[in-house]
Order: sequence, then C-alpha cells, then structure tokens
Amino acid sequence: MSGKTPQAIAKILMDDGIKSPMGKDKWQISTVLSILKNEKYKGDALVQKTYVPDFKTHKPKKNNGEMQQYYQENHHKPIIPPHEWDLVQVEIERRKGLGYKYNCTNIFTCKLVCGECGGFYGAKVWHSNDKYRKVVFQCNHKYDGDKKRCETPVVAEDDVKRMFIDAYAELMDNKSEMIANAKEMVAFLTDTTAEENEIEQLNEKANEIIILVTNLVEHNSRVAIDQNEFQKKYNAYDEEHKTVTSKIKELQLKISENQARAVLLNDFIETIDSKPTTLDNFDEDIWNYLVEKAVVNKDKSITFHFRNGQKIRNHVHRLDKNPL
Repeated sequence: MSGKTPQAIAKILMDDGIKSPMGKDKWQISTVLSILKNEKYKGDALVQKTYVPDFKTHKPKKNNGEMQQYYQENHHKPIIPPHEWDLVQVEIERRKGLGYKYNCTNIFTCKLVCGECGGFYGAKVWHSNDKYRKVVFQCNHKYDGDKKRCETPVVAEDDVKRMFIDAYAELMDNKSEMIANAKEMVAFLTDTTAEENEIEQLNEKANEIIILVTNLVEHNSRVAIDQNEFQKKYNAYDEEHKTVTSKIKELQLKISENQARAVLLNDFIETIDSKPTTLDNFDEDIWNYLVEKAVVNKDKSITFHFRNGQKIRNHVHRLDKNPL
C-alpha cells in the first residue's frame, strides 16, 4: 500500500536476509503475490484449494474446479486488519487495469502521471555531483524514439510536496461534510439489491434457454426435422444465452467494482478522520493513502485525484517555472 511492486518487496526481503516459505534465499515474485492474495491473513479460509486424486500416491493437485470449494469467513484470528487485506486486493486489481506497466521506484513515481500520454513520471537527478543537486520528475515517454514528445513539464520533488500540502488543506477545508458525503457514497455502493435481483432473474432466463436447447436437441434426435431450421433455432438460442450470460458478468463486475470503491472510501474516511486539517510538512503516509494519482498538466499545473473522487488542481504560480 506504500506503492511497492512485488519485485521490490522480494528484493527487500532478500536484502534483509529473510528466507522464503521454502527456506530459500531467493524470493520469487509469484510467492510474494501468493502471500498478498492469501485470504488467511484476513482471518478467512478457502477450503479445498488442493485435493488428492490418487490416495495411493497422496500427491496433492491444484483444484481447478474438479472439487467444490468452500469460503469460510472469520475462520481464525486475522494476522492483519481485514480492511487492509481488502485494500491490497483492490490495489492489485487497480494496477492490472492501468493499461501500462506499473513501476514504483519511490512514492512519487507511482503517483505522478503525464497528463498528455497517461504514462508515469520517472525520477531524474540534476547536478548530482555539486551543490545544486536536485531530484526532478519527467514523463518516462518524453524522449521515446520517433514518437511525438510529450509537452508536459519537468517538476521538482519539493514543488510536488508543497503543492500537495496546499491541495490537502483545500481538501480538508470542510472535513465533516466530506466525511458525511463519503459515508453516503459507501452506503450507495454497498447496496447491491437491485443488481442481485436482476442477476437472479437472468440466471432463471439462462436456465430456461438451456432447457429449450435440450428439448430441441432431443426432439431432433427423435423426429426427422429440417436441419437448416434446427440449426437456425439452435443458433438463436445460443446467441440469446450468450447475451444473458454476458449481462450477468457485467452486473457481477459492477458489484465487484462498487465493493472495491467502497473499500477505498472506507479507508479514506478512516484516514482523514484521524488526521489534522493542515500539514506543516509533507506526510508520506497521507500521500500514499489519500492520493490515487497526481496528473501533471501541459500548462504546468498538477491535478491531485483523491480517493473520494475529489480533484484539486494547483496552477503554475505554485510551481517554479524552472525547477533549477
């Protein structure tokens, strides 16, 4: 949740001399992801992840649907707060949907986004060997081959910090109202009654279509009918079934996305409720937990996208025209 990638986490574990679950010095990225996704950390348990197909060998095999699985909530005492585990799952899915490679080398490179191409900003060090040394950030695709160069500006780390402090103060200007609005949104997002009722009706419709197809096939096996007519009816049923199942998947996805947004909003509420309304200095934890992304615009402004959906834009006068 601090922005690290599984690769970075694996490196930290190896640098600290921590052995893998198999007692190895080297950590695999897949092992890190497996731990991050393991529901046992939140106190739940998915029963029958594996099964033994041959009791003579007693060799376990991964259950890919061969056996019924059971998910049990509150199976044991959580290892980490359940809401934190939920946040990690949302963050994993968020990175999958970015449309470009997620690569976080520090807390800014995984948040700063180019307003022109949508890619991440990367860190650069100017004057690394003299007293004018400064860390700046620029679009990673600014000088890609023969492509048109992004015209978004270079920004200095200190400027980003200062602008975030200003944006945070503006965000917290009406803290109580913002929390109330966020709670209303959580209630709206977690009320899935309408979607669940529609899914139930669609499942009934899908089952009806399956029965119709079964009857059609059986009738075709018993009675000599025109095969062109049979195929026409079969294809129509098949298309209708695909349409229904596609709609079911859309609704299930909507429910999942709304639940993920509710998880983020609940964390947002918990975070801001315990924080001061202004910051004297840049706070890394607040930056990590409240900011979804910070878009650097062509006109040298930065738009901070907070997790409650609010966007706050600081303009050029808050940025040095020349980071040096």
